[in-house]
Amino acid sequence: MRIIIIAILSLLAYSVLGQYDTIHCADEVIDTVLYVHTKNSSLVALSVNNHNEGNTADPTDGYIAYGQLFEAPDSVTLRGYCFYGFVYSGSADTLVAKVYKTNASGALDSLVDSTRVPVPLMQNYNGDLYSDTIQLCVDFTTPIRMKGNYVIALENNGPSDMYLVRTTDGQQEDLAYTYYYWGNNHNYDGWYETYSSFGSLWDFDVLVEPIVSYKVSAEFVVTSDTKCFGDTLKVVSSSLSVEDSLLYNRMYNPNYANYSPTSGFIYNYGDTVVVDTFHVYATPGSYNAYFIGATNFSGWTFSDYNMMCPYTANAYQIDISLGNDTSICHDSLVLTPGQYFDSYLWSTSDTTDLLTVYADSLNTGENEISVRTVYSGCESYDTIVITANELPVDLGADTTLCLNQELTLFTGIDGIHTWSSGQLSDTIVIGTFNTADSLYYSVEVENDNGCVGSDTILVVIDNCLGIKERKGVEFSLYPNPAGESVTIDVEGSAILKIIDVSGRVVLQRRQIVNKQRLDVSALESGSYMVLIEKEGRVYQQKLQIIK
Repeated sequence: MRIIIIAILSLLAYSVLGQYDTIHCADEVIDTVLYVHTKNSSLVALSVNNHNEGNTADPTDGYIAYGQLFEAPDSVTLRGYCFYGFVYSGSADTLVAKVYKTNASGALDSLVDSTRVPVPLMQNYNGDLYSDTIQLCVDFTTPIRMKGNYVIALENNGPSDMYLVRTTDGQQEDLAYTYYYWGNNHNYDGWYETYSSFGSLWDFDVLVEPIVSYKVSAEFVVTSDTKCFGDTLKVVSSSLSVEDSLLYNRMYNPNYANYSPTSGFIYNYGDTVVVDTFHVYATPGSYNAYFIGATNFSGWTFSDYNMMCPYTANAYQIDISLGNDTSICHDSLVLTPGQYFDSYLWSTSDTTDLLTVYADSLNTGENEISVRTVYSGCESYDTIVITANELPVDLGADTTLCLNQELTLFTGIDGIHTWSSGQLSDTIVIGTFNTADSLYYSVEVENDNGCVGSDTILVVIDNCLGIKERKGVEFSLYPNPAGESVTIDVEGSAILKIIDVSGRVVLQRRQIVNKQRLDVSALESGSYMVLIEKEGRVYQQKLQIIK
C-alpha cells in the first residue's frame, strides 16, 4: 500500500491541545481493468462446452471452462467482472462464473466465489466481438478482498453451442487457463495453463475485464476555536491517502511504468475557492465548506480524482442589547441579553440569564451595568446606564438673547413638569423682553416611576444697543452662504457667538484671532446671526447655512 501524506503540523498536538476539528472522509474509486483487450485487440470466438474437442469419437470430450489470470502484487478489492459470450444456435443457456485464488506455483487453488450467469441466444451471431451486445457482467453483492493473484473462470458443462471471446495473441504470458474434460478417461480432467500445456497455437487470453476498486481517504484538521465573526479559520493539516499499489502493475494501469502519483489541496470555504490554508469570512453566517484533496489517480477508465470532505464553518456574530439607558426610583428592573447563550457574566458577578436590579441597591445618579455572554465560544458585550432616584433633566447651556428674541425651553422627558415661571407644560417659550436682565429658569420633572429631576438655565437679556452691522474693518465672514465651514476675519482678538432664529447660542468661542476657520457642519440649513464682541462693542452679520 502506498500512502501519500502532506502534513503541516504534527497530529500529536491535536489531541493534546484539544483545539482542533478533524474532518475525515473516505471513498472507493471503481475501475474496469482493460488489460487483456488493449494488449491485443484481434478477437475470435472460442467454443466452450463438453463436446468441442473433436479429436476422438467420444462426444463428451471438450474444453468446458476457460480462465484468465490477473496478477495482484498487493490486496485487491474485486467488485465483479465482465466478459463477452453468446449462444450461437439452439437456445439460451447459463454458465458458471467462478473466482479462484492461485497457489505459489500458479495453479488454481481455492474457490472464492461462484455464480450462474445467463448467456443469451444470439442466433448465428457474426457481429463485433467487443460489443456491449454480447457483454455479460457479474457484480458481487459483497466485494471480495483478496491478496495475491486470482483467476476468473467461465464454465459450461453442457453441450450448448456457447462461445466466449478470446484474443489471438497472449504474448506468451501464459495467463489463460483451460479445463479439459474427457467423459471416458477422467485421468486427463483438470486445469491446464493453456500456452505452456498445449503450445503456441494456444497462446491467447480470454477477454475478461475485472471490476476493481481502490480506497481513497482524506483528512483535514482545522482550528475549532475560530467560530466567531472576524476570527481566522485555519487548516493546520491536510492529508490524502491513496490505496494505489496495484497501479504500479501493468494490468491495472496503462501508464504503470511512468506512474508517479501527486496530490494537492483546494479549499472551498463556502464563499470562495482558494489554495490558502486560512480564511476570514467577510460577513457573519454559517457556510457549507468543502476541503478537497486532488490526485492524478491513473487507471483504465478514469484519470483524476477529487476527494471532497464537507465541513460546516460558522462565523457567529451575536449583537446583544440590554435596551436603552433608563432610570428607576422606587422599583426594580429586569435585564436580559437573551436566554439562549452558553454562559453569562454580569458586572455584578452574577452568572444568570436574567438580572433583577433594585433601585435601593443602586447609587444615586448614574450606574453602569454590563454583561458578557458566550455562544459557541463567541463573546458579546453590552452596557446599560441606569439612573437611580433622579431624572437626567438638561435645559442646555446658559445663553444670551436680545430684547426682541424668543427662546424655547424643553427637557425631552415624559413626566409632570413644574417650571419656576409657574407653567406646567412640557415646553415653554420665553421672550420677547422689555429690559435687559439676567434671568434664571428652572424646571422639576417627575416621571411615572416617581423619579424626580431638575435643572436651571441662565438667560442673559441684552438690549443689543451696541450691535451694528459690520461696515468697517471690525470683522468679515466668508463664504456666505456656507456649507461645512466659514472663515471669520477679525482684527486682533474677539469673542464670537452664533445664534439661531430661536435665540439659542449654537456656537461660541471665547477667543478668535485674525483669520479663523470654524467648522459649522453640525449646524442645520437656515439663517443664523454671527455676533462679534470686541473692545466692549458688539457687531453682527447674518450667516446662511446651506447643506
